[in-house]
Amino acid sequence: DSGFLLSGSCPAAMANIYEDLKPLIDHGKKSFDFILSKDIPARAEAMDGHCTFVADWVKEDLPLENKEGNAMDALAREMIASSCYETPPEMKKEQEPKKEDILVFADKAGLCQRILDKAPEGRVGNKKIVTKSPRLLSAATRFTGRLACEYLASRSQAGLRWAMAGRSMERLEEFRKELPESAQAVELMLVDVRNEEQLRNMAKTAKVVANYAGTPFSDKALPVVAACVDASCCYVDVTGEVPFMKTSILRYDAKAKETGALVVHACGFDSIPSDLGVMLAARAMRQRHGVGCERICTFALKSKGGVSGGTINSALDMLTRGSDLENADSMQLPYGLDPPDGRGGRDKGDFGKVNVLPAYDEDGEVWAIPFVMAPVNTRVVRRSNALAGYAYGESLSYGEVMVVPGPLAGFWAVTGMALGLAALVFPPSRWALCRWALPSPGEGPSRDMQNTGYFRNKTVAVGERKSDEPAPKVVVYVESGDGGDPGYKCTARMSIEAALCCALDRDRCHRPGGVVTPAFGLGHVLVDRLNAAGMKLYVEEP
Repeated sequence: DSGFLLSGSCPAAMANIYEDLKPLIDHGKKSFDFILSKDIPARAEAMDGHCTFVADWVKEDLPLENKEGNAMDALAREMIASSCYETPPEMKKEQEPKKEDILVFADKAGLCQRILDKAPEGRVGNKKIVTKSPRLLSAATRFTGRLACEYLASRSQAGLRWAMAGRSMERLEEFRKELPESAQAVELMLVDVRNEEQLRNMAKTAKVVANYAGTPFSDKALPVVAACVDASCCYVDVTGEVPFMKTSILRYDAKAKETGALVVHACGFDSIPSDLGVMLAARAMRQRHGVGCERICTFALKSKGGVSGGTINSALDMLTRGSDLENADSMQLPYGLDPPDGRGGRDKGDFGKVNVLPAYDEDGEVWAIPFVMAPVNTRVVRRSNALAGYAYGESLSYGEVMVVPGPLAGFWAVTGMALGLAALVFPPSRWALCRWALPSPGEGPSRDMQNTGYFRNKTVAVGERKSDEPAPKVVVYVESGDGGDPGYKCTARMSIEAALCCALDRDRCHRPGGVVTPAFGLGHVLVDRLNAAGMKLYVEEP
């Protein structure tokens, strides 16, 4: 109302903006000032004495990484605080602010709360500042969504607000009654993915949305991503649909970088264990041996779990619609999820040294067959390497396999998978399986299977040779711990912890925004949260 304070690093650009604003400035007799990025410390020193704590915070409390971006964010808070401290004489006496004197704004990065923590009674001058607490919204009534809400209810932390969203208020209310007493006050939101207004309102009130409304995601999730990106709200999901992820990247990556929203797909069993395991292995290789990785393979050592109707429905959708899906070719291209400026690599398939039949892998010292989730996980991992500037290895080869006791057992396992796939491709047998054998959407493994299930992966990285010496090797293990079956109970845990990274630790996730992978977007912040939550992710000692 009183004027403009413009900040930036380019005087010419600010001069152009001033010309655009000049009619408004002249008409309303408003003040105008600007500050260059490099002058922030000096400007902070010269601020009103009441704002000393803000100046100190700007100088001392900024993370070292991405300094300029954080400085701009800090300056925005500084501008609000300094303008609020302009206290008119009639407001000098202590009194409750009027409605028009209350500023309400989203504290997306959790930074402004640090200012308020140092301000008396949550006030800045005559203004009372109200910020939104970190808030997480979860689509609640689908199978995995229900498990996610149950986990979140048991994991709630001080300062965290969360809500459940779905298209049936009756079903939401019924499900809330099944949650612990501490979750009975959880807010419910009526949100239909076909209703743009409801999606916009949801995204505006949240710091992060955890989306489980898929089956398939290609039909239902893109409007949710769009609403979140527009509102600078982070987004996570548990999709394993590569064409959908490619579409999301092409449509929303650039806009998400502008708004600061992190969009993190594949936050379940596909593909967090693979993505984080490879990240840990590549970093350990650099730290221990000072080289990149020539090849990495993830070995699915053992697992126990079931399958839900939603997962089957998504798989059947990709199988039956095939080339009709938008960006369907991303499933055929090993580097189909790489950014447009990615340079690809030497991988022609997804199973490392294994082709179709069982083979012995010297790096893992095991017999192995193709891993059914490799076509998804490998593309996510390759995108992580590309986004990281090929920090894992300039010419890295990556694959995934499933360990078997020996060649005969492997042969029968491959035969069984081939027969199962054929039954799903052939329409009459597919109809019979869906009608009588396979679970429907919303159904899934029993509670006993969820609780007793598990998984254990081993990631083996072989480094680039510096000389004639043997290539260095690093081994990483990713285990479910007490997380339960991989596809559902543990997936719910992994996805919620990914969402909590965005809600509670956004300032530690140094990526400014974009459609990212779990490893590139959340990295060690997510590793720490998963270990604290009962899973096990660790690098084997040399």
